Amino acid sequence: MKSAVVFYKALVDGLVSATWRDSIIARRIREWGVVRDSSYRNDATFNTTMAQFTAEQRATVAALVQEAHQTGMFQVLAYLTDEINLDGLRLTRHGVELPVEPFGMTLYEDWQGRCDGKHRWPDEK
Repeated sequence: MKSAVVFYKALVDGLVSATWRDSIIARRIREWGVVRDSSYRNDATFNTTMAQFTAEQRATVAALVQEAHQTGMFQVLAYLTDEINLDGLRLTRHGVELPVEPFGMTLYEDWQGRCDGKHRWPDEK
């Protein structure tokens, strides 16, 4: 059986992977007019707005939407950290309770450091 720390690291790294995945809306904005069926939910307002933007403007808006997607992940992890540290929330995987701050940083700090590529797990070379 895997250790609780291994499960914790897998959770954080999975969250990092999910964070960098394109948000669906950002992808639709970037692809509008380029990829068939790139409209968003057949929303007339969205399509009318996208028709006015150049590809560069759409890329800028998509980058902002992607950043909002990443910010949302941070806010959820900050909330979970408060729940863990202040109200006793615990996360488990396969019946194994994940450790709280096993590397001396909060869940969102571990996530942020891994996203930035500045945080290595202690056993990584």
